[in-house]
Amino acid sequence: MSSPLQKAPDGLLGALDLKTLGRSPSQFPDALQAVFEAQEFYLLGLRRITSIGGAFAAIGATIGGITVPQNEVWRVNAIAIAVTRAAADAALNIEVQVALRRASTTGSLAIFSNVLPAVAATDLLQGRGIVLPEQLWMGPGDLLRLTCNTTITVAGSNLNVIIDYNPMQA
Repeated sequence: MSSPLQKAPDGLLGALDLKTLGRSPSQFPDALQAVFEAQEFYLLGLRRITSIGGAFAAIGATIGGITVPQNEVWRVNAIAIAVTRAAADAALNIEVQVALRRASTTGSLAIFSNVLPAVAATDLLQGRGIVLPEQLWMGPGDLLRLTCNTTITVAGSNLNVIIDYNPMQA
């Protein structure tokens, strides 16, 4: 059975010119109708991928960060971690963290923390995708920072975070 829609205040539809294209429905229809979300298709042309990172040597050292420009808002779709180890560091467990600091705060929130286990000396490249439960929205001045909590034994190991995002005007 159809359910009646809430009646709009008298004069509101006319004032907002909402009835110019026809009659507004007075009830919900009896049949369910599917809704198709098309936003993803419109955003494909705006999709960008960037990365930050570099060599790491000491526990807690920030390897890199990326700040959203003041005139943009970012819709982050995916984040991935890539580690290239020096052969001498193959036996290390590498702990990495990606943290978000909002422009309006001084503290950071870890959005990803993981330990990349030791690898064979012949397999020195390692990657890990970060599953976001929903899109991460970053505003102007927000900072995404990459930190490593492992001390390496020799120079030559690198850590990178790859960010897949849609920039939009703020």
